[in-house]
Amino acid sequence: MKPENLVKAVKILDNHIPKELDDPNSIAQAAKKLELKNFSQSELVNGFNLFFAQRFEDRLQIFNRITPPVIGYLMALVTEKLGLAKQEICDPESVFPDLKFQFASHFGQ
Repeated sequence: MKPENLVKAVKILDNHIPKELDDPNSIAQAAKKLELKNFSQSELVNGFNLFFAQRFEDRLQIFNRITPPVIGYLMALVTEKLGLAKQEICDPESVFPDLKFQFASHFGQ
């Protein structure tokens, strides 16, 4: 998954789905009309998660929308951008093994 594709997917959703649409079904119907074939399934899943979190931040419990793999991916992007990819990072307190797996898989570990 490419970070620029994730950002692009969220921007497409945000720019082309009317703000007045406020339920997931109507948003899904509107999204069907968009050209999203150039994105991988993973980019779309993460893009929609971030789109929903952004669009409905005042009405959603974010932890129900952003899954540990999405958070792990975002953590990996930030770690990479900060130049910490070669550092050894371990948090034994983490209760989400899939979060750690997603983080490590970004770096091919």
